[in-house]
Amino acid sequence: MVLRKGRDESEQHVLLKALVFALYADRYSGLAVEVSVGHRYKPDLVALDDEGRPLLWAECGQTGRDKIAHLLRRLPDTHLVFAKQATRLDPLEQIIHQGWPNRGRTGPVELLSFPADAAHHLEAAALTPCQPEERVMFGGSNALVRSDYGRKAGGASRSGVAI
Repeated sequence: MVLRKGRDESEQHVLLKALVFALYADRYSGLAVEVSVGHRYKPDLVALDDEGRPLLWAECGQTGRDKIAHLLRRLPDTHLVFAKQATRLDPLEQIIHQGWPNRGRTGPVELLSFPADAAHHLEAAALTPCQPEERVMFGGSNALVRSDYGRKAGGASRSGVAI
């Protein structure tokens, strides 16, 4: 796979798309990058079902509050992924909680924070996806499960804790 950096696109954004692609390519056949799917927004990565509905929708880097709320409401059955690099996920968790629809959401929402040296991991092990340092998963009932990967000693690790 070859990803090209757009004129107004950061290298970090391209890297995050590659990392998310590597993480989900085996799970979602037909995973595509920067493909318009007829929605208000265009996903960074998307996998579609046979009817053209998104099974997976991934956003990499900065994602606005309005876009997050829109995706939570408009794609209730879709696995949403929000990926960041070397960033705590707590602020994004708050946005997800605030935008969570009152009813009808069944698809999981996953927040990922990849390590600062993720580019090195991608280059060194092209066949093994780089694991995020932190992963937060919201289930259809807005239940939250957090897993911290690779956190330094002394940091708060809340691996597998349901909140």
